[in-house]
Amino acid sequence: MTETYDPLTMIHNANLAPATREKYAAALERYLGTGHNIWNIAPLCDYVTTLPAATQANLSAAVRLWTNRMMLYVKSQGGNQETIAHLEAIRDAVVVHRVKGQKAHTWLTAEQVEQLFAAVPDTLAGERDRVALGVLVGAGLRREEAVTLTFGDVLTQPTPGGLRAVLGIRGKGDKLRSVPVSDDLRQLLSAWGKRLEYRGRVLRRLEGDGLGDDLTGAGLFDIVKHYGAAIGMPRLAPHDLRRTYAQIGYTNGVPITQLSILLGHADIQTTMTYLNIKLDLDSTASDYVPIG
Repeated sequence: MTETYDPLTMIHNANLAPATREKYAAALERYLGTGHNIWNIAPLCDYVTTLPAATQANLSAAVRLWTNRMMLYVKSQGGNQETIAHLEAIRDAVVVHRVKGQKAHTWLTAEQVEQLFAAVPDTLAGERDRVALGVLVGAGLRREEAVTLTFGDVLTQPTPGGLRAVLGIRGKGDKLRSVPVSDDLRQLLSAWGKRLEYRGRVLRRLEGDGLGDDLTGAGLFDIVKHYGAAIGMPRLAPHDLRRTYAQIGYTNGVPITQLSILLGHADIQTTMTYLNIKLDLDSTASDYVPIG
């Protein structure tokens, strides 16, 4: 089978409008970047549930284009029915979930966050996992931002109250932002950094009794799912911890405008969706402005 049937190559060569081709390729590339391949249905199904509807639609379209072309190829070679059935299953695995009314999201309470960390064992794996959970729920990082975080991104800046650890994050659209973090998370990162001599990426795979290469997005997803199951939430995903970071901050008085900056959102409406906030038409800032 030639490279023509490589999923990304096929999308890049598809007869589509340039903007559409770019969206389909980006959605597919992000999935392949998790470390899974398109033939494995289970992680593909799990991954889709973490996406917003628009990204689900783009990934679904990309997968359908590829599977349809693959089925034509297989049929032209004699039509192995088992392969065709598997391709049909892949095509149907990416379902766009359209929720009517209020979109359902998952947030943890402060008590549940404590339970999550209490479930982490005092082992090498547990030390790594505690840092992984920490940068998600304690800094609100996206999954891709967490797995690409390096020790060089962990900075210290002076404040009126002393020193504050700040994460320098390169987010969506290559946009840079600074995320101040708590002293507890700073200590976690510092202790973990000593083990790794403060070199390279913060999150690593486990390899035998030691540490291996950089952790993938899929690996981080599995870590969160594991500890979610430990507290009775088996479908917990990294993005749920990002939402929890925002929700706990908001309920403790952090302004929504500040949260929007910390999360790296392009507009405040996205942040409102994270926090399940609706526009209040009964009371608005305009009511308090003394106009003539």
